[in-house]
Amino acid sequence: MTDRAATVSVIVLTMGDRPRELDELVASLEAEQPFDGVLVGNGVEPPTYPGWRSFPLAENVGISAGRARGAEFAEGDVLVFVDDDATSVTPGLLAACRDAFEQDSSVGALALRVVVEGTDRSLSEWLPRLRGRRELEPGDVTSFHGAAHAVRASAYDDVGGYPDNFWYAHEETDLAWRILDAGHRIAYRPDLVLTHPLTKPSRHDRHLWFSARNRIWLARRHLPIVLAGIYALTWCTIQFARCRSGREVRSVAAGTWTGIRSDPGGRRPIGWRTVMRMTRAGRPPVI
Repeated sequence: MTDRAATVSVIVLTMGDRPRELDELVASLEAEQPFDGVLVGNGVEPPTYPGWRSFPLAENVGISAGRARGAEFAEGDVLVFVDDDATSVTPGLLAACRDAFEQDSSVGALALRVVVEGTDRSLSEWLPRLRGRRELEPGDVTSFHGAAHAVRASAYDDVGGYPDNFWYAHEETDLAWRILDAGHRIAYRPDLVLTHPLTKPSRHDRHLWFSARNRIWLARRHLPIVLAGIYALTWCTIQFARCRSGREVRSVAAGTWTGIRSDPGGRRPIGWRTVMRMTRAGRPPVI
């Protein structure tokens, strides 16, 4: 950051199908105005709100590319990405995000705590540590939940931002690994809380296909050869074990095969120093 006060951009991607939830999100951040609110309509004309700028995309480009477009429109030094059905329950959330980056230049991203709407508990898959361990303990982690995270804009730009081709699933992992490999830290802040409805990945069409393909792409883009094979085999095993029907097995198999035979672009394996940092943080890149 510079000597001037850092500015914050809040980037929200919407398909226009959650008007009530979006109203609640905007209202939950109203007390923190002014900030740079960026509302991206993914294939729709987004609504307008005071203090927000709305940008329609001509077609639905997916979550990953949609976030990337939002970052291009943003003007802040800090980029806070929030789902359109999340709601802040932390007074001063944006100021706290800004302060975290200003006070520690080594922090490249913040993992915020996302809890199930109406409760004070999270799901293990929403938390940045394996099996949701140490939910209330701050510290260095290797990932963040896509529904709510903050990234230093300069770090985001340096590593190339969100990939255009992932569409949905694990795009935040792709970005997190590149941030770590660039020498930045990802800090988990369990005191910065947003709520989110209890949702299942199955609400997204072809979620198993995208998840399987993108796991392979993560390995091919970012992992040293020996780790890429272990990571891919581990996640293939996990994903097939979770299948509950022949249709799901076929979807995982098709996504895996597409990940193997298609070009994910931009291979740049992370360094072994990054692997060791991730291991010390509790999540080596093999699971």
